[in-house]
Amino acid sequence: ALPGGALDSHEDSATAAAREAHEEAGIEPHHLSIKTIFSDDHGNWKYDTVIAHTSGDAGAYLSNAESEDLHWVLIGDVQTYELHPGLAASWPTLQQAVSDTLN
Repeated sequence: ALPGGALDSHEDSATAAAREAHEEAGIEPHHLSIKTIFSDDHGNWKYDTVIAHTSGDAGAYLSNAESEDLHWVLIGDVQTYELHPGLAASWPTLQQAVSDTLN
C-alpha cells in the first residue's frame, strides 16, 4: 500500500496526503510538489491518491509503526509487489496518471 489515511475534518486530499507522508514516511511537506489527484470513486465513498514529486528520496524513512517497510521502487516494478487489493485494482489507471505527470 501507499502511505495514507483518512481526512481530518478540516483537510482536503492534498493536505491530508502531505500530512500522511510526513507521519508515515518522514517526508517534510515542503519537499512535495503536488501534481494531480486520482480519485477512485465508488459512489458513497472515494479513495483519492495524491500524485506528488520530490527531488531525490526527500529523506523518506519509516517514521511510525503503521508501516512494515518503506522503499522507493521504479514505477514499472510496482505491479510485481503484493499490493493492497484496492491499489492493485486501480494500479493500471493510476500508473497512467503518474506517467502523465512525468511528461
